[in-house]
Amino acid sequence: MEKFSFKELVVWQKAMDFADECLQITEAIKGHFRLCEQLEACSCSVP
Repeated sequence: MEKFSFKELVVWQKAMDFADECLQITEAIKGHFRLCEQLEACSCSVP
């Protein structure tokens, strides 16, 4: 029986790309710290 990795799922890969993009955006935003924290938390919880 072959082992299956969730990292092979396209949906997981796209969710990780989305999380990376969200983190890049929040790093560029000055101020609105609570909004940035919430965006970081929710985007990382998707994958």
